[in-house]
Amino acid sequence: MQPVLQWHVLALRVMATLLMLGAALPGVATAQASSFERFWNALQLQDTLKIVHEEGHSYALEAAEQLTGRPSDRFWQREVDQIYDLERMTAQVRADLQQAMVGRDLGAALTYYESKAGQQVIDLEISARRAYLAPGVDEAAREAWYGGGNVGTRADLIRRIIRDGELIERNVVGALNSNFAFLTAFAQSGPNEGMVLDERAILDEVMSEEDALRLDTAEWLYGYLSLAYGPLSEQALEDLAEISDSPAGRHLNDVLFLGFDPMFEDLARRLGVAAGQALLQQDL
Repeated sequence: MQPVLQWHVLALRVMATLLMLGAALPGVATAQASSFERFWNALQLQDTLKIVHEEGHSYALEAAEQLTGRPSDRFWQREVDQIYDLERMTAQVRADLQQAMVGRDLGAALTYYESKAGQQVIDLEISARRAYLAPGVDEAAREAWYGGGNVGTRADLIRRIIRDGELIERNVVGALNSNFAFLTAFAQSGPNEGMVLDERAILDEVMSEEDALRLDTAEWLYGYLSLAYGPLSEQALEDLAEISDSPAGRHLNDVLFLGFDPMFEDLARRLGVAAGQALLQQDL
């Protein structure tokens, strides 16, 4: 179970960093398409998806033995390439985001995130996420936070951003759902294919990791945001905290979670099927 939990945490973190960005887009139907493109470009979501793709693809290959019981081979490499198809991932997220935007007023976000201040926030977040692809950066950021970075006004503002955006709880729920999707697909596709599926047992296994997942997610968010927002002035950080606590900020949280969570569940489900089939091949 633990490797599955880690896989989803890695993938989900990229999306989590956007969810404190409060504001809102126009909900008028005739303006929906153009508003969406402005929203997509302002938040640089294509760059975010590229990181999701790179990080998830890399981890799935590295975790082959943990997930399938054998080192990565041609079958696994082919499956992972198909699972992490960036074109399909992009199409799915764009469709789900557009659907989530319907009826939600997100206009103020366009002005903010197309501004110099808003683009600085996005640039810093993406730059930090790219840095996290390198070994040791995550651990160093956590150590910096718990080694003294968690004291003072800036630390309080980071806590406020995380709290007001419900980032820990929302990410935990999304991760648990994806872990359930993985294990269910794995059970249906592996050596026990065709047997009665014990969803209760799978759910119990997933929920047994809830506390560990919540702790790890909290530690990651504190370390990551303190690193990403380091160059921001205290006033800029306070402005961001105000945005995340606004009604528009909560709307944006909803849109982003509704837009990205289905993709993460789909990736988890596809990975579960592939892992089950890999084990099935070993039994033949």
